[in-house]
Amino acid sequence: MQSGRYLAYFLLFCSLLVASISAQIGEVAGPVYLNVSLGSNATSHFTIVNPTNTSACFKTLEPVLIGGGPNATTPNVTVTPLYGCVPPHSQYFVNVTAYMPSNDIVGLQWTGFAEALVVQNTSGGGGGAYLQGGVAKRVYINSLPAIVHPISPYVYAIAVVVLAVLAAAALKLRKGKKPAQSRRQIASMKHKASGKAGKKAVRGARKKSARPKKPARRPSRSRRRR
Repeated sequence: MQSGRYLAYFLLFCSLLVASISAQIGEVAGPVYLNVSLGSNATSHFTIVNPTNTSACFKTLEPVLIGGGPNATTPNVTVTPLYGCVPPHSQYFVNVTAYMPSNDIVGLQWTGFAEALVVQNTSGGGGGAYLQGGVAKRVYINSLPAIVHPISPYVYAIAVVVLAVLAAAALKLRKGKKPAQSRRQIASMKHKASGKAGKKAVRGARKKSARPKKPARRPSRSRRRR
């Protein structure tokens, strides 16, 4: 009950704050929605409008989030810039970024108000500043499932090229081994053949040397008489 009462007081304060400075700065209507996946962040913005003839400098405040659920981790929210100035008759974007922890729960929602308070330096010697007003922007943050990043097509292409190069290198290496093997086989066959031929020649020489030599024929008597 007390948390609901504090929330009602806070909302009443924000509405009175916006109403009190509507003549100085304003904002484009509509809340800020942030759908954030677990383990990632998302950014949106709201617009401050300065319809006056003088610049309006402001300071931003991060929202105090409520909601979620039991055992849930509250997202981290940042509002940038921390300080800024809106020129006369101009607009200014204020960014709201939410980071959802990877161990959070899917399907929860948080809400709060991001504020931009208009400040002006005092003319006193203290160099302080006082608030002229500001705007409060309602922010909703929803937790979504974690994003599963698919493998990039470039990774597939690189893998295909690498496999093709490896296959070509293996094929070339295999072809290079075959001629070397065939040359070795041919040399071995020649060596064996030469060895067999040499052995045959030696055997033939031995057989010839072992045969008895025939005596030389003497000339016949008729040839002697002549």
